[in-house]
Amino acid sequence: MDNKKPLVSICLTFFKAERFIHRVIESALNQTYQNIEIVIVDNASIDKSREIIEKYQKKDTRIKYFRNEEKLDLTTCFLKMFEFASGDLVIMLGADDWIARDFIEKGVNNFLAHPDSAGVVPKTVNFYETIPNEFEFDCVIGLPASKIYPSEWLVKRLYRGQLLFVPTAYALVRKEDAESTINFYIKNCCENPFIPEELRKLFWGNYAMDPIFLEILSRYKKFFYDDSMVYIKIAQADNIIHYWSKYDSMSEIFKWSYYQMLSLVPIYKFKWPKFYKDMKIFLGAGTISTLFINFFRFGFRLSFFNLRESKKFISNFFSNFSFLEIILAIFSSIPRIFSRFFSLAERKIFKTGKFSKNDQKYDPALLFDKNFFFNPEGHFKI
Repeated sequence: MDNKKPLVSICLTFFKAERFIHRVIESALNQTYQNIEIVIVDNASIDKSREIIEKYQKKDTRIKYFRNEEKLDLTTCFLKMFEFASGDLVIMLGADDWIARDFIEKGVNNFLAHPDSAGVVPKTVNFYETIPNEFEFDCVIGLPASKIYPSEWLVKRLYRGQLLFVPTAYALVRKEDAESTINFYIKNCCENPFIPEELRKLFWGNYAMDPIFLEILSRYKKFFYDDSMVYIKIAQADNIIHYWSKYDSMSEIFKWSYYQMLSLVPIYKFKWPKFYKDMKIFLGAGTISTLFINFFRFGFRLSFFNLRESKKFISNFFSNFSFLEIILAIFSSIPRIFSRFFSLAERKIFKTGKFSKNDQKYDPALLFDKNFFFNPEGHFKI
């Protein structure tokens, strides 16, 4: 890697992005750091995305555009992005997201200052796009402070839910690490014959990519987090998923907990074995506490338990547990049941939310910043 100006590959893939693809391209082309390439994999879109990208490509040769002849799964597209990339460092962007003007410059400087780090993790500033090109501030997500963190610090907190939505998926990492970790994911999740077919299809669709940074961390002792590096994450307000709907019966709870377990087993069993036992016990306790809390939330319906359908998923979920680990999970669930029950009761009685916008320490008005490609009215603008 050139110690002064390494090439950075900004990678993205999409299907049908004509309405917003210009935003991510503009944010990349207008970076304060210029030694970049933009690697775009078009997953056989049938809209005007290609036409828009090719217009940009004629103006700037740093854009590398590839189009699949037929639509492929998302994980394969991720792998193709990194295979096409030529940079020393790579970052993966969502096609409807973008990055602040100084994102790449700060990321490269951090990498050069900490060359033995696994990667540089940014902060995300999240917005809803309520109507086309009109945004409403949601929240800011990041770690406690800008500094070096030991790899184990993140590994033992992620499965415990102490760090919700850690933006590691948007970390700036080495190209070879990005390729290696995607191949690990494909081999151990997408193509694993011991995983149910339904779940393998979800894996191919990018169901469990969030913890994949942990695979990169297994090769390094630390990573760097920079609170001033801003990734602008966009959500469409009408596409917000209500996860409670998946947990309206015991069979659904154990099914999705089993799937979550299978998404974490390869990482923890093969890459972080010292945390494997604790991970299983913690997820087991969480699943049991969720069972009791949702039985309460859905009105104490006896049909909630649905023993005939639940038996298979309960058996599958605990198949990787020893008898002692099952007992420890049951006992560990008891304080969590009481804690979650009183937390739920408090929110219902006092109408409070765990992630209330009023609790944010950031002034939303300050986030509509020129460095974030916003004009004073909160619209995307170069």
